[in-house]
Amino acid sequence: MGSTRHEYIYGSGKSRRTPGFSLRTFMGHSASVMSLDFHPNKDDLLCSCDGDGEIRYWSMNNGSCTRVFKRNYVIVVDFGSVIICLV
Repeated sequence: MGSTRHEYIYGSGKSRRTPGFSLRTFMGHSASVMSLDFHPNKDDLLCSCDGDGEIRYWSMNNGSCTRVFKRNYVIVVDFGSVIICLV
C-alpha cells in the first residue's frame, strides 16, 4: 500500500517578496498528482488526477473528496477539454 499524497492550494502573497499561504489541504491520492483544474462556473469544484489514473472531484468549501474515478491511463484534467495520454 502506498502512502496518501497531499494536495495544497496556495493563495498568493501581496507582493513577490511575501510568500503565499495555504488555503486548503486535500488528502486522498496514493500516487503523485499530475494535474488539477478549477471548474470554470462552479467556484466550489476542483478536479485532480494522479499518476495511477485516479481522478478526484473536491469541494473547495470543506476539502472533502466528492467523487472518485479510476482509469487505466493518465489524464490531464482541464474542464475546457480532456487530454488523454495513454501509457
